[in-house]
Amino acid sequence: MIEMQAYVAIGSNVGDSLGYIIKALQSVDETEGITLAEISPVYTSLPLGENAKGVFYNLVIRIFTSLQPDELFQSLQLIEEKTGRIRRAAWGDREIDLDILLYDNIVMDSTNITIPHKEMHKRDFVLVPLLQLAPQLIHPGTMIPFADYERELANRYINKNAATIELQLIGKKIVQKK
Repeated sequence: MIEMQAYVAIGSNVGDSLGYIIKALQSVDETEGITLAEISPVYTSLPLGENAKGVFYNLVIRIFTSLQPDELFQSLQLIEEKTGRIRRAAWGDREIDLDILLYDNIVMDSTNITIPHKEMHKRDFVLVPLLQLAPQLIHPGTMIPFADYERELANRYINKNAATIELQLIGKKIVQKK
């Protein structure tokens, strides 16, 4: 089966955020049709929108998947549910949030999903960890390098100079690097 490369943003700002993130990463790695390839550092950022309170933890992962975009979306929704996400107001607090950013070089808009993620180029808390994994990436819709978008944002939500948390996959377990 052909595997496609995709990038997924992960965020949390409720309760044990790092615990939710690790649990979600474990679930991603255990999902049939998905191979977890790389994990960015975890960055902290200010909340986006008026409904969210408190600091968010954000990272991006690179995966390989044999799932079609809609199947991947459904799998990520199930992981959110299994990890303990409670659906609240839009732009609100989240135990865990998983968003498909990119799926190969596909540009698509369906009832469930838009690829590339329609707001990703406006969010430094997405672009900074994404560019840690793939600094050369180009937006498949606009053909503008994501690094150009990131420079325009000038640390709007994220503090790139703050300490980051490094996670890694060892065998089948996600652990924090010391």
